[in-house]
Amino acid sequence: MNPLLRWWHDRDTDRRIRKHGWTAIYVGDYASAPTWVYTVGIGQRLGQPELVIFDVPKETAAELLWRAFNELKEGILVLEDGKPWLTGETDNPLVWRRVHQTQVESPTGWFTLAVERRALHAGRMSTLEVFQLVLSDGGGRLPWEPGYEEGLRARQPALYLPLTDYGDVPLSPPEREALRIADEHGWSMMLVRSDPQWAYTIGMAEVGAPEIVAFLPADTAANLLHEAQGQLTSGELRLEDGLSWTIREVNACWRKVDESQYMGLNVFRLAKLRHEQKVGRREAVDAYQLFLPDHAGRYPWEPGCDKIMRDMQPLLFEPFTPHPPKIGPLARIMRS
Repeated sequence: MNPLLRWWHDRDTDRRIRKHGWTAIYVGDYASAPTWVYTVGIGQRLGQPELVIFDVPKETAAELLWRAFNELKEGILVLEDGKPWLTGETDNPLVWRRVHQTQVESPTGWFTLAVERRALHAGRMSTLEVFQLVLSDGGGRLPWEPGYEEGLRARQPALYLPLTDYGDVPLSPPEREALRIADEHGWSMMLVRSDPQWAYTIGMAEVGAPEIVAFLPADTAANLLHEAQGQLTSGELRLEDGLSWTIREVNACWRKVDESQYMGLNVFRLAKLRHEQKVGRREAVDAYQLFLPDHAGRYPWEPGCDKIMRDMQPLLFEPFTPHPPKIGPLARIMRS
């Protein structure tokens, strides 16, 4: 943040805290994910934990936090992990969860100003307590209940779960988010929007299924792999090399990724990182690549396949070589 803007922001925060005893910091624009609001000053004013809410418009967040502040002040609200709130007053459940300390200290910086202010007024680095108000989905299901709407996980991080330490590996924000969802939900998807584009799963190996990948426009690849993951989980789909799979009236084909390709390329980067963190060793796991044919039904390894489809989909079922061809999708992956 620009130093002048930061000074003005800090000055405005101090003014609001002096006036009300606390304030709320709104991060994001609600249209993007995640968007959240957290309190600063409740700990100093009331000796209570700070509060955080995800995925609500600014006005709604203000109403909820003012009510929570007043109930804490009057002793009506006693914060406990797993405690429902406003029972009978809302259509869908709201539950308070204690934020895990590793999330308070996360490099994501969920509570930057609250942490800084706590350290400033305590005269030392001291533990900041925070409670998250967890929202249920449209069906009244909470994130830890079966059937929860999976599209909401990116919008409401589960800060009540411990943060997994992936060491000093450099990770982009989308990569951190993909790993966070895998840690919360058991698996996730990473979309790579480079040239070529692809999507792959993270965490399937830990539930006894193969990791899967598709080299197509990233959103298309992710949609196909989501459908495949659902069928793998239900047992409807059992992968084997050369298996035909009809999806959306297209006869696709699964090919088993060669172990040397899995280990030699960064195609499954986050899946390998998470698996190594879980089992404590670097090893290959079963993985399958989804191929789509060209308009004539020919696959990239077949004579006459359309050049666009062939150049889009590298043949990961072939053994890895440290000296790839100078052109083609594998060459571009190894240069990236």
